[in-house]
Amino acid sequence: MNTNTHAEITAEKYPPFLREEHTIRAHECGPDRQLKFHVLLDYLQDIAATHAELLDVGLSALTEKGTLWVLSRMKLHISRYPACDEKIIVKTYPSGVSSLFAVREYFISNEKGENLVKGTSFWLVIDAKTFRPLKAASFLPSGMPVNEELPRYYREAGKIERKDIPCDLSFTVRHGDIDMNRHLNNAVFAKNILDSLCKSQNDFASVKEIQLNFVSSGNLGEDLCFGSEICNDRTFYAHALSPDGRKCYIQAEGILE
Repeated sequence: MNTNTHAEITAEKYPPFLREEHTIRAHECGPDRQLKFHVLLDYLQDIAATHAELLDVGLSALTEKGTLWVLSRMKLHISRYPACDEKIIVKTYPSGVSSLFAVREYFISNEKGENLVKGTSFWLVIDAKTFRPLKAASFLPSGMPVNEELPRYYREAGKIERKDIPCDLSFTVRHGDIDMNRHLNNAVFAKNILDSLCKSQNDFASVKEIQLNFVSSGNLGEDLCFGSEICNDRTFYAHALSPDGRKCYIQAEGILE
C-alpha cells in the first residue's frame, strides 16, 4: 500500500473518526491512470482496521476473546476515481449498530474538497472456532462513538437475489491471496468480480455503484468460479460459486459507467 500517508485523529480516548491523506501512485492505477477498484477497497479496509485498533475493537482485541471481525456487506457510490499523483483524503467513522451488524461509513475527497467516493460497510463479529455470528453490540466499548451528527450514506444493504448465470472465470485461492484472518482477502474477491465484468463486455469496466455481499470465506486451495451479467441499462449482477454451484462466496450488483 501507499507509504506516503498522513493520519489525523482526534484527542478523545475513542476518536470518533480517522482521517488519512494519500497520494495515488502509478502502480495503483490502470491504463486510464485512475485508481484501480480493488486498490480503493484496500484503502477502505486499511483505514477501518487502523481506526478499530484505536477504538480498542481491532484484530488484536477480538483475537484475545476468540472472535474475528468479518466484512459482511458494503455499498459504495463512486463519483470519480482518483487519478495518478492526485492527493486524496480518506475518512472513516462508526455509525452505530444495525441488527447483528456494526456499521461504518467512508468518505473520500481530494484537496479541493471534491467528493469522490462515499459508502457504508456492515461488519459481523464471529466466533473464531464455530464461525457463528455474535451480537456486535456486546463487543463495543461503552464510550464507542456513534456519530449521529455525521452522514449515514446507506441505511441498509439487504440480501441480493441469486441469478442463474454461467461462470466463465476460474480462480484458485493461493497463499498470496490470504489475509490476516487466514481467508481470501475481500479486495481479491472484488478484483475477480471486476475481471468477470470486463470479460462479459470484452472491455475494461468501471464501477459507478456497487453492493458487495460476502457470503462465505474463501480458503487456501479452494477453486472459485466467477460469473457476471450486464444489462442494457449498465446495471450488473455478479457472483462467485464453487465449481458444483452449491456454495456461494460473494454476490455483487450495481451500475457500471
